[in-house]
Amino acid sequence: MSDRDDGLRRLARELAELVAELAAGVPGPIARGAPRTGEQAGGVTWARAVGGVGATDRPAVAVRQAAAKAAAPSAHEVTAPIFGTFHGAAGPGVPPFVKVGERVEKDQQIGVVEAMRLTAPVLSPWPGEVAAVVAADGESVEFGQVLVLIRAHQVEGA
Repeated sequence: MSDRDDGLRRLARELAELVAELAAGVPGPIARGAPRTGEQAGGVTWARAVGGVGATDRPAVAVRQAAAKAAAPSAHEVTAPIFGTFHGAAGPGVPPFVKVGERVEKDQQIGVVEAMRLTAPVLSPWPGEVAAVVAADGESVEFGQVLVLIRAHQVEGA
């Protein structure tokens, strides 16, 4: 094995480590990447999420989720049943399904996720109080993304 081969292997290993580090902290999926070596500069092109919402919106979502969870650490997470667009109300100009501080019953509708003209209701799995509405109305959401936090109430006699 030559010194040139060793140098190429070292460069490839460093590049792989750099890509792994970059991928762990990027704002979304990478569509294309071109590394920088010596005098040659590359770049990264971010993939666009469904619905035209850029991947750069993902860090804001993570920050909102973390802030909401920190404010209500014992609250239960209600997550998106499918990917699509979250709607906190039945339509424009209509009051939201729920507001922070309101009591909800088990299986009460607290939102809807729409994807390709199909809608999936978002139901509260617990009776309790809305601690936070994390997802914004009209926001593109991913399957399993936190939408609402519910402080579950203890059932009397349990």
